[in-house]
Amino acid sequence: MMATRIERIEIGAFGCLSDVVLTPATGINLIEAPNEAGKSTLAAFIKFVLYGFSSTRSQSVAENEKKLYMPWNGTRASGSLVISCPSGSFRVERTYDLPSKEHVEIINLQTRKPVFQSLVPGEVLFGAPEELFVKSAYFRQLFQNKNGDDALAEQVQNILFSADERISAEKAQKKLREAKAELRNAQNRGVIPDLEGKLARYRDECERAAGLHERIRACNETLTKTADELAREREKLSRLQDERRNVEKYAARAQLERLQAIDAAEAEAKRSYDRAAAEFSGADIPDTSAVRELMNDNAQYMATLQERDRRVRENQRRVQPLGGRGTRRPCCARARKTAVPRVPDRRIASVRLRRLLPVPAAARLGPRRGLVRCRTALRRRRTGRQAARGRAARQARL
Repeated sequence: MMATRIERIEIGAFGCLSDVVLTPATGINLIEAPNEAGKSTLAAFIKFVLYGFSSTRSQSVAENEKKLYMPWNGTRASGSLVISCPSGSFRVERTYDLPSKEHVEIINLQTRKPVFQSLVPGEVLFGAPEELFVKSAYFRQLFQNKNGDDALAEQVQNILFSADERISAEKAQKKLREAKAELRNAQNRGVIPDLEGKLARYRDECERAAGLHERIRACNETLTKTADELAREREKLSRLQDERRNVEKYAARAQLERLQAIDAAEAEAKRSYDRAAAEFSGADIPDTSAVRELMNDNAQYMATLQERDRRVRENQRRVQPLGGRGTRRPCCARARKTAVPRVPDRRIASVRLRRLLPVPAAARLGPRRGLVRCRTALRRRRTGRQAARGRAARQARL
């Protein structure tokens, strides 16, 4: 890989130098000359072309580069460097006129056109900012004051420890102590304790955030389980709704079958009623009150018969032990007390039956069979009326 190097130095006017052209050789070049010959000025010129004058406004000539290196004849400072690097060969030209008019231009020697406009040549060609260049590849003039060797030794020491003859090691240590006190002082105050407090608070917040994250994760798991259970319950509900619809369909079908059975029973009752009505041989069908009265008389008659049979059985049990030798028949008073109650004459039932049935039918059937036939006729008549009411209700609903 090709290294970056200075191939030609052209000084128009800079400090004590003017119209100077140097062509450095490959490798390390050593320049030897008497004091005040311009060695440090040559180094300052290279720095001037690459980075320009420093912006310090110090009134001291030793620290103000503009006052120190402006040409002694009063003309403007100017010059150029020819630099080769991996990206090509370039000519860097710079001029400076008082009070602060400066012009710099980088020309590509292959195309003869300006390039890298508005950029710092040292940063573009060497890849180093001015501060790094000053502290590594550039040495200022070692000024000597009245004290002679002591001041010079101090400057050399400053160069060795700080790469700058103007920076003192003691001052640097003082600044370091001040910086350390700013970071952490004897009262445990400063930037580091503040940062440690913030770090502790951040850790507490992280722990709380981790707890909240765990709770959120548990809530998400519970939510997922609840959603699964809800889906299962919805599926069960869907099945139950299907079963309910099936049950409703079955109940509707059963109700329809019952209604059809009622219609069939109604039709059968109507036919039975018509047949029973035809058996009366043209006579009037008895009304409801007469039939109900006849049924009550029949029930009373049957109850009286059952009471008579019960008392007869009791008398027989009482008389049975007295039937042996030496027994006496009961007296008339006792016999009258245990006498069988009178039963209504059956002729009463026959008279009421004649009210309901025709005379020939009543004479032919007799009281008991006539009552049975009468109950059958009344039952059929009641069934026919119920069927008629049911039809009327269905027609009203329709």
